[in-house]
Amino acid sequence: MLMRRFISMLVFMLATLQCTCLYSKDVLYPNVRHVAQKNIYIKKVNILGTTTQVDFLYRSNEATSRYIYLSLPKDGDSMYIKIKDRKYKLLFTIGIANKDRQTICHPGQEIEFSAIFEAIPENTEELDIIEGDTGAWHFFGVQLKSNNTNQQELCRLNIINAYENDRDITSIIKSRKAYLTLYLDNGELCLANVHPLSNTQSWGKLIVEDYERARTDDGNIDKISYAKWYYQNSYDNKTGVAIVAIGQREYTNMAFVQISTDNDILYYTTEIQGSMDIIQRDKKVNNENILIWLLYKSQQIMIFYITQQKFKGVWILYNEIK
Repeated sequence: MLMRRFISMLVFMLATLQCTCLYSKDVLYPNVRHVAQKNIYIKKVNILGTTTQVDFLYRSNEATSRYIYLSLPKDGDSMYIKIKDRKYKLLFTIGIANKDRQTICHPGQEIEFSAIFEAIPENTEELDIIEGDTGAWHFFGVQLKSNNTNQQELCRLNIINAYENDRDITSIIKSRKAYLTLYLDNGELCLANVHPLSNTQSWGKLIVEDYERARTDDGNIDKISYAKWYYQNSYDNKTGVAIVAIGQREYTNMAFVQISTDNDILYYTTEIQGSMDIIQRDKKVNNENILIWLLYKSQQIMIFYITQQKFKGVWILYNEIK
């Protein structure tokens, strides 16, 4: 009888442990309300049943080399997670020392490391990460709320070249590790322009209104989709509507993306990770008239009022102006 009860308890404990270990939630590049130091970023928060892992990226912006480290609780003032009035201790680190004069960072160097804390509640929506009373790496209002539980990333567009109003901003965009992504949110096609190192993005629903196959001067074929993007900015809460053209060179993983708003035109050449086959015209949309914003090199704006049948001519005109 005692043996049977012991076996039953053991089975229950193992089942509970398995369920706990199976739970996992990842939040990539979470929004942060305030960061005390501008050269350290949160790449990911991984919430497990037994621990909480936070992946960081540190980028040196100093003229001289310096040592970086995270103290453990037994060694003094240590980093911790704070949720309301409760603290969750740092357990250990990966990729960074726990004492001074061991992990050196040279000017301009980037170092990725992880901090593993005690497990936090599964339903946590916001937390603070504080480097003790004397440290400088503080993150207040780290957002973990699962607005994206029904989101599915379709493809990521890694930016190769970038232009704003015909000005080359490639170096700026690459320094921010920015990228574009197409995803489904509750079954609706969406686009996001993500700048992870500044914890900012523009995102929103993408309604594809026309599609064509256009032959280029060198004989290749571009598959071009035209859409309206109902976007919102995380950094200033601005909302608006932009005209987006996405073209993929046939039989390649290369694509261009043009985003046109009232005052600006952003143009990207990108490399596709994933599939863009989902982009197709929304049959429910009545798109008799669409505005396309084109920009002269002199920075003067021209607005063309056209119908969907004239997209190809306007795109050719844009390339001639550009």
